[in-house]
Parts: sequence; C-alpha cells; structure tokens
Amino acid sequence: MARFSGPDVVCCVTAVRGATFHHLYTQKAYPKLRHIEWNLCPVSAPLHEEFHKKGTVYMAITYPRIQMWLIAHDWFLCPLTGKWKHDMSYEQSRVR
Repeated sequence: MARFSGPDVVCCVTAVRGATFHHLYTQKAYPKLRHIEWNLCPVSAPLHEEFHKKGTVYMAITYPRIQMWLIAHDWFLCPLTGKWKHDMSYEQSRVR
C-alpha cells in the first residue's frame, strides 16, 4: 500500500514538509486513479480538511498555488460544468 503522507511530502501551498495527498478524483469512486501523480495534490493537513469541506473550485480560487499546481498537472476548468477536470481522467477511469 502506498503512503499518502510523510516527512518528504511538501505542501504545494505552504511548502511545509509532512503534507498529505488530496485525491482530486476520490479513491472510492476511481480506485484506478489512486496512485496517479496528477490526481494527488500535496497539501498540509489543515488544507486537506478544507479541500474536503469546500471543494476544488473554492481551493483553486482561494489558493493560487493550488490553481498553479492543477494547471501544471494538466487540469483545466471546464467551461460547461465549472468544475476542474483532467484530460487523461476519462481514459484511465472508464473501468472502475
């Protein structure tokens, strides 16, 4: 089983070590994306909680470094749904 936190994981917002990975597409709904790098946003524990409470759109607006991380990992804001999506996600997640 992979580790989703640890002393070497650096938060993309605060640059603090010991961060955790937030799964942008949930592990439960998309188990095949569980270990895919572009689906794992490194954030501190408080930001991880906030991610779960507020969602990706809010986090990307509130924390520009999260938006930069998303864009750097090929995410885009869908003009039709207003949600962040990834080009590769459809291909890799079709079979759940």
